[in-house]
Amino acid sequence: MSAGKIIHRYFHQLIHGCGNNQCSNIYCQSSSLFKYDKTILNDRNEVAAEAIRLSLEHVPLCVDENIIKEYEEKMEINKLTENNLQELINHCKKIDNWNLLNKSIEDIFSNRLNLLNSFLKEDFSNNISINKEFSSTASATPKSFFIH
Repeated sequence: MSAGKIIHRYFHQLIHGCGNNQCSNIYCQSSSLFKYDKTILNDRNEVAAEAIRLSLEHVPLCVDENIIKEYEEKMEINKLTENNLQELINHCKKIDNWNLLNKSIEDIFSNRLNLLNSFLKEDFSNNISINKEFSSTASATPKSFFIH
């Protein structure tokens, strides 16, 4: 992510916050623990200078719903595989915020279809389609095929 985008995210976090009323980030305007006097918000130049300082110090950023949606559009979050789970973990480490991982896991485990499609071996769906070609003359697919 470019420095300009990071500074813009800090600026947005200071001015608008992440929208989470229980946010624990003292650098987020939504937090009840907000570090700054709210009068700082009247001077946008002062807020911009503070956003630059926060970006240089790498203080925690909140993940707002727009960022989550943007990431979900980029990645297939309706199922988890080893690869996209690792990518998601790396992304959360990079932004130092685990809200996206928590939301993704909650979405997967709260939907039976998403859970059933998750954590399958990558070649499993390919084997099923290959097996359909061979089983067209048979009345049913052997149970042992799916166990292996």
